[in-house]
Amino acid sequence: MKHIIYSLLILLSVSLTAASKISDSDRLVSVITVKQDKIRSSYPFPDFLSTAPYVWYDNVAKTPIKGHAYRIASFSYNQAFRVFIEKVEFGDGGCCLEIIEYRELLINEAFLKKHFPHNTGSHGFKLLRWLKSERFEFEAYGGTYKLSQVGNAKPMLEELITESKNN
Repeated sequence: MKHIIYSLLILLSVSLTAASKISDSDRLVSVITVKQDKIRSSYPFPDFLSTAPYVWYDNVAKTPIKGHAYRIASFSYNQAFRVFIEKVEFGDGGCCLEIIEYRELLINEAFLKKHFPHNTGSHGFKLLRWLKSERFEFEAYGGTYKLSQVGNAKPMLEELITESKNN
């Protein structure tokens, strides 16, 4: 009987240790984006618009200096939100922005609750900060997340565990 109890305790200990060592890759989820056929020349009043740090291209053969940046725009509608990623290109010291790519980021309540069911909260999208030119943190539906590889067709989403969620 002692051997059975001892074996069960070891098995339980191993299971708990394995569960506590969830790697970052286990929390990564790819997010689908939908390329928009028509690039908007203007917005119907976005709730939020933010630009990532600029990426300057190398100045080869003394051509005009150019670069690009990503922008996030969010719109509220019917107790939900839509988020768009734009890639804007600029030249001559930041002059003359041109939107060269426009995609909708398919992050909504159903998607987040499917992948992170423990998060509950009000709707909305709140960008917390840009970490790099293709990575930012945001809050939505009670969770805090990091989206990376924004320039890819399927950016990667990771839930950020805060101290309050650990307790």
